[in-house]
Amino acid sequence: MAISGKRLRIYLELLKADRPLGIRDLQRNLGLSTPSLVRYHLEYLEKYGLVAKNEEGKYYAIRRRDTLLSIFIIVRDSLVPISSFISAFSISFALLILVLFWPPSIVEASLSFVCVLIGLYLIYESVILIEVIKREIRK
Repeated sequence: MAISGKRLRIYLELLKADRPLGIRDLQRNLGLSTPSLVRYHLEYLEKYGLVAKNEEGKYYAIRRRDTLLSIFIIVRDSLVPISSFISAFSISFALLILVLFWPPSIVEASLSFVCVLIGLYLIYESVILIEVIKREIRK
């Protein structure tokens, strides 16, 4: 099961929402043409366990660990790959090593270099993940 296009946009909107949303709310927020189109996509997402409906008939997202989106967290209405936080930590750790052990020995310099490489790789990975999500939204 893969979701893309309008379904992905609806799912992301529900993930970012701080409360359950109705069909008309989703239609308005996403600029979709009709409520029936939103309902159609919500029924598909509900069938695969990505959304659920509360007693008021409003929908909310269910975070699943078996999807690509599970490696993202929401920060101020934006999806941020978890790897970006790890890369920030890795590069910060490298700088800390250099500051604390200046001038560095070969061991400290090598450790710092490896931390920076890991951090840069994770930044690259984060950019790729964001591009994949953007491409899927455009479908």
